[in-house]
Amino acid sequence: MQRRRFLKAGAAVWLLGACAVDDDGREAADAGDAVGGGGETKSGSISQPLGSIVTRWGLDRFSLGSYSYLAVGSSSADRVSLAASVDDRLYFAGEAASVEYPATVHGAILSGRETADEITSTHGSDVEVVIIGAGAAGLAAGERLQAHGASVTIVEGRGRIGGRVHTDTSLGVPVELGAGWIHGDDGNPLTDLAERFGVERLVSDTENIKIYDAEGEEVDTGALEEVQDALSSIADGFDGDNTDLGEIIDDALEDLDGTDLRLARYVIATVVEHDEATDYGTLSTETFEVGEEFDGDDVVVPTGYIDLLSPLADDLDIVLDTAVTYVGYGDRDVVVEFEDGGSMDADVVIVTVPLGVLKAGSIEFEPALPGDKSDAIERLGMGVLDRIVLSYDKVFWDDDAVLIGHVAEEPGYFVEWQNLSAATGQPIISGFNAGSVAARIEALSDEEATAAATSVLETIYGQ
Repeated sequence: MQRRRFLKAGAAVWLLGACAVDDDGREAADAGDAVGGGGETKSGSISQPLGSIVTRWGLDRFSLGSYSYLAVGSSSADRVSLAASVDDRLYFAGEAASVEYPATVHGAILSGRETADEITSTHGSDVEVVIIGAGAAGLAAGERLQAHGASVTIVEGRGRIGGRVHTDTSLGVPVELGAGWIHGDDGNPLTDLAERFGVERLVSDTENIKIYDAEGEEVDTGALEEVQDALSSIADGFDGDNTDLGEIIDDALEDLDGTDLRLARYVIATVVEHDEATDYGTLSTETFEVGEEFDGDDVVVPTGYIDLLSPLADDLDIVLDTAVTYVGYGDRDVVVEFEDGGSMDADVVIVTVPLGVLKAGSIEFEPALPGDKSDAIERLGMGVLDRIVLSYDKVFWDDDAVLIGHVAEEPGYFVEWQNLSAATGQPIISGFNAGSVAARIEALSDEEATAAATSVLETIYGQ
């Protein structure tokens, strides 16, 4: 999901300016103005979806989450510790190991390339490498190593490449279930890949947003001055002494109630919790003090995000459906053992599995990982951001909006939707949930989760 840096760019300002207000402080709109999709006035009930896809990244054994975040008590130094090699035999790469661009696909790619360069600098080009994981970091590392002349084998537990980049076509068109945007296309390595491989891109104006309240009415922004003041006070709480962002936000929300509180929680959910894939109370304040961003537009890939990565795999030796359970490393070589009983030897190994898999201890390391690395893995957080994708026979929502906001009664509950009709050419919409809300939705059946998502759309666009 879009990673906007909260407070760095005055995140609440665009919400205050989203609708014009009249002298009474209420939204200025004629009685006959449309509030439903496609310029039509809301009437009747919405149709049932023709198809749906429910993601459960938190339960996926090969990811156990969507992307990493700085939890309370952690810092960017933990990412440095995670990325550090061990005895010049054991290397780590991925978005969680990126200090400059954490929790992004481009961060994973850059991490993989940097690790590949470190290996060839240390061992030369005549080196045999096993890479665990065929996601963005693993593919980028593999391509770079092979270009240097190294012998590379990538071992992947899934039956596909891409990892948390997953383009699904079960609804008849490419739909993203994982990463969905190139965040800032100016100088981004993903832009370089798109140009290199001739991949089509479409600008996604994520500031083009419609926002509805819990009753399905467009948001009245007249009462948001207090909300803006309260959220702005969060920045004043960054005094260097308190590393718990949750306490600072709680203080900022203390005097709000009713509509003001729901609006404030909406902003926090969409701008903080969806960007970090976790509840705000789990975050360190350093979350907003580190990391870099590329300039330019946010763009999507209509033909499928996987088109940016799959060409990297063309000349690589990739073994699918092979989960790694053990890595032994010594002074001279490494041994990698698989769930099916097989094994493989090499000079060095690169571990690119997601942080969630490392936190779960799914891979045994012998000797055990050094204390600074294991402590970093424990301190860093792994968040969850899930999608529920729904296809219909026609677009009944705001077809000119890129994002649709829902100021839910329950904080964080289906508060953000992505209109996929422009990117796919089909009536498809995708709802997001993060953190504890996502975990609760993951526990539902596909039918129950789809019904929950449909109910929200019914509230906004039904009778």
